[in-house]
Amino acid sequence: MENIDLYFTNSKDQINKILNQLSTSNNSKGIYINFSGIKVNDEKLKKSEFQEFNLIDYIYRNSDTYLKSYINIISKFSKKFNSRYWWSTEVASKNRFTNNFIQSVFQYYLSNKIIKSKKYKKIMFIGLNKAPRLCLSNDNILLKVSCKILWIRNQLSIIKSFFRILLRSWIAKLLLSEKNLAQDEKYNVIKTHIYKNSFNSTGIFKDLFFGNLSKYLERKNKIIYVAHIHNNYIKNLRNLRKNYKLAIFPYEYFLGSSDIVFSFIKLFLKKIKYNLKLNRLHFKTLNINKLSKTEINLTRFDFNHWIMFESIKNLVSKYKINKSILTYENIAWENMYISAIRKYSPTTKIVGYQHTVVPKSAAGMFINKDERMIKPLPDKILTTGIINKKTITKFSEYKKNFIFSACALRFEHLKEIKTKKRKKIKNILVALEANTEMKYLMNYIATQTPKLKKLNFIIRPHPMLPLADILAKTDYPIMDYNNVAISFNSLINDLKSSDLCIYWGSTVSIEAIKMGIPIVHFRNNSILDYDPLYNFHYLKWIINYKSDLEKTIEKIDSINSNKYKSLIRKSNIFLENFFFKVNKNNIKKFLN
Repeated sequence: MENIDLYFTNSKDQINKILNQLSTSNNSKGIYINFSGIKVNDEKLKKSEFQEFNLIDYIYRNSDTYLKSYINIISKFSKKFNSRYWWSTEVASKNRFTNNFIQSVFQYYLSNKIIKSKKYKKIMFIGLNKAPRLCLSNDNILLKVSCKILWIRNQLSIIKSFFRILLRSWIAKLLLSEKNLAQDEKYNVIKTHIYKNSFNSTGIFKDLFFGNLSKYLERKNKIIYVAHIHNNYIKNLRNLRKNYKLAIFPYEYFLGSSDIVFSFIKLFLKKIKYNLKLNRLHFKTLNINKLSKTEINLTRFDFNHWIMFESIKNLVSKYKINKSILTYENIAWENMYISAIRKYSPTTKIVGYQHTVVPKSAAGMFINKDERMIKPLPDKILTTGIINKKTITKFSEYKKNFIFSACALRFEHLKEIKTKKRKKIKNILVALEANTEMKYLMNYIATQTPKLKKLNFIIRPHPMLPLADILAKTDYPIMDYNNVAISFNSLINDLKSSDLCIYWGSTVSIEAIKMGIPIVHFRNNSILDYDPLYNFHYLKWIINYKSDLEKTIEKIDSINSNKYKSLIRKSNIFLENFFFKVNKNNIKKFLN
């Protein structure tokens, strides 16, 4: 790095400050690489002798290569750290929303490649993740201090979760004390999730993930629902109490105070120390030991995942469980759930249901044969249709006859959705995800609204992440524009009033194409592709932070009627393969 000036920035103000400082010095050839996706002043950078690295093109050409390498790296970790603790971590789960490992490896490798080329005297990194930024800066004191601060913050988070689960366990037992399970009965267990809309207006429970599957399972054994409760815990418990005929319990219900206390102590006593001397761990030719150790230290550990083991241990030790069906995405709690059943009820059959879509960013669903030999896995994985099965198979090395196409229990409502009459684009629905990465999509919309004053933008927040949390991170006051509004309507009403849907990773895009509404995928500067419809090409357009939305809209509006109808027909054929129908033959795959 001798004679090379490195600049690390996260905002336009920081960029301007650097350029102002450089304006008085001799100009020399430089390059900037924008990992963030924020819109920058390209002309001002060019005047300061900074050329742009074409990151968008690089990502499109190398995304799959990085994904496969990432899977192999995590497999090496798994072989070394194989333990209950390892499988309860976010890094082991490859969860795309809770850890930055692959993005950090990508940024670190590419940054080193540019530095080592020795073509540039100054390099500006915009929006670099914390771990690669700390490693590239070579400031070991800052690195150690940052990791220590994050480590302390993580421990405080675990302590907070400990008290939260302890309180939830007491409340669940108090409010659901009248619900009893017979120890001499045989049960099938469905592991599901409960939200505020899991109950209709009269308080009757409807399973948003498994639909009417319980009716088929009940023909052989009684059903126990074990659930994660999201949103208002006490209110949802009261709703569960009203459904007195159903055995529905939050997972905290099966935890005693002593279980929680001893599990908490065990976590701290047996927490492994990562020693990343894995025979010089490399990504391509670059040693990533230091980066890996830093990234793992910076990644949060969730006590909620860890304690799931104790909950399911208590359930299967006390009751006879014939079969358990769970939503399956290789989230850390799923590993604990499966591990407990394998150890304490080895005769119980486990079915993992990939209940939604599988974008290429869903790296947790992909494993190689080495990891397959040691990882907690269900007896089989069922998908919503053939397309998701093909995606999982393409990037994985599961055993033959392990993944099966079943049906889309969660998307049965799609058959009731009718195609809208086409209109010229006037109202645009912006569907957000429960991820602060949405700030880049919101920034982009904010740059486009002043040029599209005749169009209306309807922002639909995700129920799991308040819009205020995203707006706090954006660079533009998007809500100040008169043609931008927040939606408080139902999804179906939002779609009925919309002529276009812009999304990043939301499954709202699926409902949109079912209604014949064109969709526009916003691709940010992540090496992973978050598009749930990455292999769909008919009624979809792709944009990035540099795109002109007005031109995209003009292209869509200019499509002639016959071609548009053809695109809708092809879209419907795609959806039929994406989501198989719920019928007796497909339901049998859950029962056998």
